[in-house]
Amino acid sequence: MKRLLLIFVTFFIVSGCTNNDEILSIENTQSVYVGNVEPREVSIIIKDAAFSAYPDRFCWNKDIKVCKKMEPRHPKDVEVKHNLPIGRVEVGEVVKIQYDFSNYSTLPKGNHFELMLYQGDEIIPIEVKEESFIVPDIKGMQYYVYKVTSDKEYKGIAYHTFVLNAQE
Repeated sequence: MKRLLLIFVTFFIVSGCTNNDEILSIENTQSVYVGNVEPREVSIIIKDAAFSAYPDRFCWNKDIKVCKKMEPRHPKDVEVKHNLPIGRVEVGEVVKIQYDFSNYSTLPKGNHFELMLYQGDEIIPIEVKEESFIVPDIKGMQYYVYKVTSDKEYKGIAYHTFVLNAQE
């Protein structure tokens, strides 16, 4: 009887782990390859103040296609759930995004970066030059996702979320 139960449990676990090319659900499981390895830190620097962007979702996998199925959550939902700090900026101000490129770290190192501004249901790509971007001419709350992709030694994607409140 124990053997039959063991076979049933093993079958259940194995069949539950297959993906069959479905959208990757990562609500509670953030890492699928390098056991809970957090992504590197991303800091947002406004004038003389700095805060960390929230590492909302991340995935490491030998086959990066698995991680590409993971979508970021809307930053507004992340802000409400995790009470993120809100950076105060002026429209047109330069904001620096500082990624941890240190060599001492054993964390996966990104080599492709994208910044996206969420305005309602629209996602606007924001140009980043020399680790900086200009705050768009949109007053009020601005919700951002900074996507970091690594396709070198560790393969994967990390989505970092931050919020700015832009005034004139």
